[in-house]
Amino acid sequence: MLDRNSYALNIAQQGDALELLRSLPDGCVALGFFDPQFRELLERQQYGNEGVSRQSERARLPAMTPGYIDAVIHEFARVLKPSGYLMRWTDKFCLCEGRHLSIPPEVLKVVDLIATDNERIGMGYRTRCRGDFLLVLQKPPIKAKATWTDHGIPDRWVEKVDRADQTVD
Repeated sequence: MLDRNSYALNIAQQGDALELLRSLPDGCVALGFFDPQFRELLERQQYGNEGVSRQSERARLPAMTPGYIDAVIHEFARVLKPSGYLMRWTDKFCLCEGRHLSIPPEVLKVVDLIATDNERIGMGYRTRCRGDFLLVLQKPPIKAKATWTDHGIPDRWVEKVDRADQTVD
């Protein structure tokens, strides 16, 4: 395990999420973001791994297991200040399967949900996905008025990505 001095503060990090979170002291952050690399739906529907030609960088990332995702969320809960927030990205499959329910509400409680629309139709045997969901989880004690002051955030937004403007490293 790396010590606390191995990571620079206030810059984007690259590496293992658990290792980074374990290097942080208890109750040191007010807000965290977690967008796990998770392919349960792809594996269940046997879509495969997106294909190296289509999304080569993403396809090379290791898929996170449900146990790993839960461990990261528990570490986020540990490093969050009381009443701090974790913004956790999820897809429709994991939301409908209730994957977030594996975290007890006394650790982190779902207090809101934001839906995104990327305006690009995706996969699906019934309806076709056009976005994702952001679960807003809060560490107890649950407080809204004292912790959330920006009331201009809608619960759904369009997030169109210009694919022609992206470069691959």
